[in-house]
Amino acid sequence: LLAHMSAIGFVSVSLFIGFVSGLFVWFIGSDGQHLGSSGLIFGFVGFLLARMIFHRSFVSFLIGVPVFFMYGFLAFSLFSFAEGISWSGHAGGFLAGILLAKWERFLLPEVNSKENV
Repeated sequence: LLAHMSAIGFVSVSLFIGFVSGLFVWFIGSDGQHLGSSGLIFGFVGFLLARMIFHRSFVSFLIGVPVFFMYGFLAFSLFSFAEGISWSGHAGGFLAGILLAKWERFLLPEVNSKENV
C-alpha cells in the first residue's frame, strides 16, 4: 500500500477504514466481542481492488492483480455466519475500502500526490 501512495496517504486510508468499519460493527454488529484487525485488512484489500477498477492506472493494475490472486479467497469469508466470527467487521472494512477508492479524490486529495509524480 505504501508503494501506491505517500505515508500520509497510508495513515489517512488506515484511519478512514478503521473508523468506518468500526461504525459498521457498532451499528450492524451482533452482541458479543469484536476483536482483531480483520476489518482493517479487509479494508486494505477492498481499497486496492476497487482502486484498480475505478482509477484504471497502470500502477493500480500492477498492485491490484497480485492482491486479487493472493487475497481473493478472503471474499468467501466476508459474510461467514459462523459462531464467534464477526462478519460485520469483515464486511464493514471491505465496504469502507471500496467507498474510499471510489471517492478518494474528494475525501483524501493528498493520497494521489505520489501517483501523479
